[in-house]
Amino acid sequence: SGKYNFAIMNFVIPQKSKKHNEAIKFALFLTNEKNQIELSKQTNVLATNKIALQNEFYNKKDPNDQTNHARILSAKQLKNIQPQPYYKHRKELITLINNSTQKILLNQESIEKTLQNIKKEWEKINN
Repeated sequence: SGKYNFAIMNFVIPQKSKKHNEAIKFALFLTNEKNQIELSKQTNVLATNKIALQNEFYNKKDPNDQTNHARILSAKQLKNIQPQPYYKHRKELITLINNSTQKILLNQESIEKTLQNIKKEWEKINN
């Protein structure tokens, strides 16, 4: 579809916070262009600041660096993000998929058996 989902993290400052002004300053510190680029360089977190995304860190290609390629591609995908739709039992489904994937990767079950188990478990959850 050309649309991508994303995980979002919010920085919330309660109205009754005793250090409201300090919290606002901290949030602005976390979200400014310079600090978002620095954080991205030290972790695998993408900047969300539009100015930071124009930095060469997100645009200058290095054909010998796969991480660089992935970062540039991911930054471009931010232009077409949409939140995941809500669906009932989402948490249970994600847990089921993660556990099943682990069983396959650890050769504890065949793919066919795992798929059968996923179907059975999902039917239990949905009923």
